[in-house]
Amino acid sequence: MAAGSAHTRRSSPLTRRTRVLYRPCDVGEPGDVERLVHETEAAYGALSVLVNNAAAWRGGTATDMPLEHWELARRTIYDAAFLGAKYAIPAMERAGGGSIINISSVHGLLAARRSVAYESAKGALILLTKQLAVDYGPSNIRVNAICPGLIVTHERQKSHGIRSRQGTPCRRDVSAATLWAS
Repeated sequence: MAAGSAHTRRSSPLTRRTRVLYRPCDVGEPGDVERLVHETEAAYGALSVLVNNAAAWRGGTATDMPLEHWELARRTIYDAAFLGAKYAIPAMERAGGGSIINISSVHGLLAARRSVAYESAKGALILLTKQLAVDYGPSNIRVNAICPGLIVTHERQKSHGIRSRQGTPCRRDVSAATLWAS
């Protein structure tokens, strides 16, 4: 979450009608996430959509990765999604239902070399998504995961010498899928 104050953005059809509330939040801290959910309910009267999109990547294998890097990926990807669900689901139940969208990765489904923490956390996120769907579907709460492949940004194009973005998802594609799933 970004720091700032509530304001209206005019960059998309959705935000033309929607007041957007920005709050700082460490998504790995239970108190921060709980407070964010309560502030959202207070500002809007209900919470109906949660998008878990935090991530951290540090390369390494099980034997050479510092434990801090493993914990960072787990806390930022998996624990954050769990905490978001833990505090948002009761609010969604009070609202009569809702939608949780977890942004995982194709790397939660298959492995890449030297990426043990990220791959493991994204795989765990997919299983968390399935479990939440089973547990809270009867409460009218949909839970889905979006698993994009490598998103080639302009920065990544330059740093990796990639000449074309053809055939790769972009942030706009993931945003559109998220909006559709919400």
